[in-house]
Order: sequence, then C-alpha cells, then structure tokens
Amino acid sequence: MATRASGTSAAALALLAALAIAPAAAAQPALPIDTLALEMDARDARVLFRKDPFDKSSFPVTLRPTEEGSVRLHGRIEVKGSFTRLTPKKSLLIELDDGTWRGSSRISLNGMGTDGSMMREWLSWELMRALGMVVPEARYTRLAINGADHGVFLRIEWIDSGLFERAGLGGDGEFFHPYDATFCGDLTPASLERSRNCWLKLAPRNQDFSALRALTEEIAAQPVDTFDALVDRRFDAESVVNWFAVNALVTETDTYNKNYFLYLSKKTGKWLVVPWDYDLTFGRAFDPDRESPYTILNDHFHYYFPVEAGQSNPLHYQALKNTRLRARVLARIGELVSGAPDAGRPWRGWFAPERMDARIAALRETLLPELRRDPFLGHDEQRFEDQVGALRFYARARVQNLKQVVLSLGTARHRDQGEATAPSGRSVDIMDSWGFVLASVAASAGAPVAVDTRVVRGWPELVPAGMDRARCVQRTWWVAAKRVPAAVDLTLTYLDEGLLSREPGTAVGDERALQLHARTATGWQPLATSVAPLANTLTTRGLRLRPEPLRLVACTPQTVAAKP
Repeated sequence: MATRASGTSAAALALLAALAIAPAAAAQPALPIDTLALEMDARDARVLFRKDPFDKSSFPVTLRPTEEGSVRLHGRIEVKGSFTRLTPKKSLLIELDDGTWRGSSRISLNGMGTDGSMMREWLSWELMRALGMVVPEARYTRLAINGADHGVFLRIEWIDSGLFERAGLGGDGEFFHPYDATFCGDLTPASLERSRNCWLKLAPRNQDFSALRALTEEIAAQPVDTFDALVDRRFDAESVVNWFAVNALVTETDTYNKNYFLYLSKKTGKWLVVPWDYDLTFGRAFDPDRESPYTILNDHFHYYFPVEAGQSNPLHYQALKNTRLRARVLARIGELVSGAPDAGRPWRGWFAPERMDARIAALRETLLPELRRDPFLGHDEQRFEDQVGALRFYARARVQNLKQVVLSLGTARHRDQGEATAPSGRSVDIMDSWGFVLASVAASAGAPVAVDTRVVRGWPELVPAGMDRARCVQRTWWVAAKRVPAAVDLTLTYLDEGLLSREPGTAVGDERALQLHARTATGWQPLATSVAPLANTLTTRGLRLRPEPLRLVACTPQTVAAKP
C-alpha cells in the first residue's frame, strides 16, 4: 500500500489501511466541484449572512462568467430554508431574471451547516440516483462573492416540471408538497382540512386539492391485506418501495409528515414520491429533552432504529404491515447492502460496508481541502473528522443491525452478548441479538481468533482505585479469546442516544479523555485508548486476550473538567 500509482493520496491510504480496505476496491471516480462566482453590492454581501435569520429580503446579484462563451446573468439572492437559517453558513437561493445557469433559472445552494461531514445529503441523493429514482441532481459548488471564497455548498436542482419531463412523466401534472411549518402533511384525510394548512400546491397554481383528497381517502379505506394492490394501482410503486428502503438505510425519520413531494402524472395516471431533506441522517439523533436548537444540533447518535421508525403516515405503516409490500421493501434493502451490481440491478451492493467506506474516504479526501478554505467552517476541522468518523461507523453498523434484526441474517442469540472470528488485520463486528454492535475486533497478527464479548450495563461494579464511577461509562465489557491466547485490536462501543439516555457518567467531561482499563491478575492496567466521541467507540490495539474473560471499564481522570 506504499505506492501512489493509483492516484490515492498518502492520507487516504492510511485511512483505508485502518479499515483494511484495498485501494483497488476503494477506487472512486473523481468528484467534480463546480464554481459559481457572484458580484453584488459590498454592503449587501456583508449583510447577507448576518441579517436576522428569518428576514426574507433579497438583494440584486450578478453571476460572473466562469466559462468561455458564458454571459453575465442578473437576478436576486436570498437566504432560504427553515432550521438552517439559524446556522452561520446559510443556505441560499438565486433567482435569475433571464437566462439559465447549468440549465436552471433557480440556483439552490445548501450550506450544510447542520452536517459537519458535508456528506450526508450527497450520499443520500447518490443512493437514490443509483436506484433510478426521480430525484434532483446534487453537485458540490464552490461559491465566491466579489472574489472572496465562501466555501463549498451543495447545489440541489430546483424541483419543477423539468425534472418530471426528463423522467418521461410529462410536466403538466399536479404537484404537491407538505407545508414544512405545520408538520401535518401525513396523507390522512384530516390533513386536507383547509383550517390545518398542511399542504402546498406547487402546480398548477390553484386551490384544487380534490385529487390529493381522493388519494388520502383511498389510503384510509384500503384494508391492510390488499394494500399492495392500492400502491400498485395508484402509485409509481417503485418510488414508494425505494423511499421506504432508503429511509430505513439512512435512518431518515423526519420525513413522513413534511419532507417529500407528490406528483400526479397525467401521462401515467399515477402518483410519484420525490423524497426531500437528508442533512440530518446517518445517525443524527433528534433529542426532545434538550432546548432548541440543540434538539437538532447535538452530538447524540444511533444506528438501530426499526424500519417502521418515523412520523405517523398511513401510507408508510399500512405498507409495512402488508406482507407483500414489506417483503418488497426488505428485499430492496437486502439488495442495497450486499452483492455486486448487475445489468438489472445497478444499485445492488451500493450500501455494502466496504463500498460505503471507500466512498466516504474518497469524499473526505476531496472535501477536507475545501473545508480548510471555508470562512464559516474552516476553524472546525476536528468537528469534520468526528462527523466523518461517525458516518463511517454508521455505514457499517447500520447494515449489521439490519441484517441481524430485520433481514434475519445474523447469528447472535443473546442480548448484550456475541462472538465472531476475526482474521488478521481485518476488523469484524460482534453483534448481540438486538442488533447492537458490542465490539469490533481484528487479530493483530497470525491466525484468526474467535472472540467472545459480553456487556453488563449500569455503573461499573469495580473501577480503578481513586476513580469516581460518575466519571466512567455506564457499562462493563467482558472479552475473551475463546480457545487460545491472542493479541487483538479491539474497538468497544457505548450508547449516547439523548440527554436522558446516555452511558457516559454524569461527571464525564471531554469524552476524548476516556481511557480503557483492564482488570488483570496484578490489578488494573490502563490501556492506550483512542476515542471517537460521536460514534461512541473506544479503541485499543495489541490487547492480549485469554480464554478467561477480561474485565474492561472506561473512565476519565479526575483532572478532566465535568460538563456543566
């Protein structure tokens, strides 16, 4: 792996080596980044990112030519979005007076201020594109205003009739979107009551909601055992199956009452689902016990929600209760997480752990230099690395969880206990029967080793002398090599789901200071430990295991300040 003939940087090779992924398997096409150069009044440019978040005023703007043959285009620029208005790096919308840029008169730029990895939405859209779904194009775009670098944004194609024309559905259909502010566009008949203001009709621009009302009434009236017939008759069924499969994979639960579009094609006579808003996915956890904006902008993390998770929506829960539709959704998830693509299923294996890790590694290599130049995010490189680490862990752990619990492909038989055989230099996950990753382990050298892991939840019964249990993770790990002693590289997990459901003790300050301690025959031995505070993992290398279980705990020293 020392060669750079493949074009992979030394940093990326080191990253891939840590996961034992071969560069050939990790090869990814170069990620293009467009450049958008704007000119505007200097004072307007200063105000744009500093005005009141919910001020919807706009400013004149000119697009400067960046390509041979292009012309100057004039329009207006404003801050867009809802929650993202509260972040320093705002999302922007540019509406051109005449002409188009990259084929569009509306340029929508997502600032990615809620996603420290800057990858979650792009990965979600690419996954949907691999499935052949009708979704907007997403491209990273470098923005300059009056010659000053404003960092990289994710440009999401404006969804309008052009998208449906290209998909062969015609552009003259009826187009609806749940109203984001009311959280009630859930496809129930009640959501069409005028007083609730749950839906927007985007095209045609009228107040005729009769087609949508009829659809909600049919959904409400259809029995579960024939619900698949309704979906096949009234919907582009693949758009529904894929929507549920994608949401289950990336854990998009903030969707079924607001984050999607519906299009009724006159050409096909069927409804199409177009998903939307995937920045808070891949393990990001909403915490109702924290104060806004930290209900969303927090460091809590999960990978183990069921496929049924999400806001109430009869299309979703009726479909997953229907035996045939549920089987189609689970089959699609199974295709996405394993195997290799073929002519009929180019999406097959797209979300397989090794392919996902390679994809994330390539994105990191491209985006890190952009981050360092970003005037809004460049000071937060550690946040970027933490989020990328959590994203990598999620992509592997989510697949293992689904295989164990949903697809019934796992082998674990007990809660909080599991085993696996680890080859040399290549990590495998140890799962319990509930789909939790207890540990990841690789033989440091030599023959493969069978490792058993058991977790005891709650305050550790024993801790090193002078340690305060409140400064420890509320679990004890027992780890053993099943037949012969062996040295392993071991990663242990803990949970941090929300303010009222987290395992780091009440006096744990900076989680990076957590250190593993092993209880040996001669007493407690501190272990060199690396911590991933968002993924909630603790790694130690070259640990000697025996058939007799080894007790492990993780604590912070007294010198680390507790969180207020």
